[in-house]
Amino acid sequence: MPWIDVEEPHARPPKLPAVKPAGTWSAASGDGWTAADGGWAELSSVELSGGPLPDLIDCDELTIADCLVGGVVLGPSAFDQSPNLAIEILVSTISDCDLSRARLQRIVRTRFVGCKFTGADLSAAVLSDVVFEGCAFSLTDLRMAKLKRVSFVDCVLDHVDGYRMEVQDVSVPGTTLSEVSLDGLQAERMDLREAAEVSLTIANSLSGCLLAEHQLAGLAHALAFAAGVDVERIPDEAD
Repeated sequence: MPWIDVEEPHARPPKLPAVKPAGTWSAASGDGWTAADGGWAELSSVELSGGPLPDLIDCDELTIADCLVGGVVLGPSAFDQSPNLAIEILVSTISDCDLSRARLQRIVRTRFVGCKFTGADLSAAVLSDVVFEGCAFSLTDLRMAKLKRVSFVDCVLDHVDGYRMEVQDVSVPGTTLSEVSLDGLQAERMDLREAAEVSLTIANSLSGCLLAEHQLAGLAHALAFAAGVDVERIPDEAD
């Protein structure tokens, strides 16, 4: 039995700088907004609250850097004229935003608070020094994503596909993991001890993950299947 003595914190915490925008974005001034004919746009060093981003036409890449963004839709419904838009977010705070079905390719040194990621595509995305607080992930694609120093605090991960994720220093305090697939997971210091719930559908290896002893019973089926054990189902007496 691999009992270990844990040195706290087991997973190294994210490193987040203070975000100090230079001004407030408005359509009138256009400060902080850059759009180029080459199919990319950038919002930088501004605060944006409650208002939509400018129209994007045939844009493939959007970068949000050094910004405070609140109450904004960042999913495809806000960018009808740029259906293939990929977003990267750098050194920002994103709060109460809807990122449903958004395609996110890189997130660095950013905090998300109360955001929605239903159907979001983070496949092969790179996340470094990121905190998610009170965020909801449902039917989210994290296949082959790379996470380094990422913390999910009081979040809900429901039917999330983490096939072949590479994670290093990831923690999930207060977070519910429901029907999460970790098939092919490559992990180093993934701390699951403080999760509110851990329910895994596929987990052929949890090497590199840390669990509390009381969590083992709830993971009995996933661990047995990962070990290749055949389990007889006992009929319910009510049947």
